[in-house]
Amino acid sequence: FYNAYLALGILEVGTPFLDKSTLTPNWYEGLYNKDLCWEETDQYDLGVDLNFLDNRLQITADYYYRYTDKLLTLIQTNGLIGYENLWTNAAAISNEGYEFLIKYEIFRRPDLYWKASANGAKNWNTYRKSYTGMDDLHGVIGRPLNQIYAYKTNGFYDSQDEVPVYYNNRGNTMFLRYGTGDRQTYSFMAGDFKITDMNNDDIINNKDKIASGSALPDFSGGILNEFRWKNFDLNILFTYQLGRHMIYKPKYNSMNVGNIFWNINQANKPLLLNLKKEKFWEKPGDRNCMPKINSTFYGFSSDVDVYIEKVNWMKFKTVTMGYSLPSFISKKMKMEEFRVFISGENLWTFTNYSGLDPETVDIATGIDNGVAYPLARKISIGLTLKF
Repeated sequence: FYNAYLALGILEVGTPFLDKSTLTPNWYEGLYNKDLCWEETDQYDLGVDLNFLDNRLQITADYYYRYTDKLLTLIQTNGLIGYENLWTNAAAISNEGYEFLIKYEIFRRPDLYWKASANGAKNWNTYRKSYTGMDDLHGVIGRPLNQIYAYKTNGFYDSQDEVPVYYNNRGNTMFLRYGTGDRQTYSFMAGDFKITDMNNDDIINNKDKIASGSALPDFSGGILNEFRWKNFDLNILFTYQLGRHMIYKPKYNSMNVGNIFWNINQANKPLLLNLKKEKFWEKPGDRNCMPKINSTFYGFSSDVDVYIEKVNWMKFKTVTMGYSLPSFISKKMKMEEFRVFISGENLWTFTNYSGLDPETVDIATGIDNGVAYPLARKISIGLTLKF
């Protein structure tokens, strides 16, 4: 991604010719576009700041709306002109939201000070325009971005007779399957999810996924308390997010043990779930469970609506406690300040999420592939000297 040089076309080292090095336009995104220009953004803000009780109580509220047009977008040319893609100004999105902050000084005496503050924000966006004027890989026009797209389920197939049957173009009888074209990647069986064929084309694939929740939180913010008593100080911060949608994929993907004779590497991978606490489909009528334990379903997708979690979390994010020597002592030591402190970070997380750390889940997709390490818990001891 070469932002600084998109308008000039992108060259790369080519195949040597007569023992001489060559340069050639990048086949993937190097096509020159003389009409390429800067993105354009209009933003409108409305805010209010209020102070009461001799400035002990402060309230701040803001609303913003931002419209970005002529977004740089890589569109496909299908190789018709020798290049796969072309950078162009092809899309528009809007972002808006509101934020608030409340501060209150509960005590503000010389020997005792306590200020509590809380802030929160809600932000959302909309895909406004595409290059073709229709929905594309970047989003659905008029709908939010950051959506989780998943298959819609309607219980389980309790018997093979319930699986839809159709005829392919060769006249062969086939069960509803997952795959593309005539390739029978996987036929549904009893004990599998009933996946809704949204476009009624007699096959289940990515075209049947629908927007099933936003990876953005409904609300997020923090709560801060600042204390000072004589020469001691204490700061405590909690952060939170409410209403994020996520899928913890490792739990379900680890069930894809496959055929142990043909896929021994997959079969040796650990199961990332407690089988004693999970219920699997075993007989007709079973509900509120996972597909049958030997289902091939685990091999092709964990993107189903019943696996989506609506996650709330709050973290004991940071705490710092310090002590400063009285000024008359520090001055005798020819110092302006002498302070020792101890601090902790990411101490506890309170959440309903089944994964490791909801804060590390991709905010754009809501998909947790298990590759992000949880934020580390840290304990620090320090000394501050000012001369």
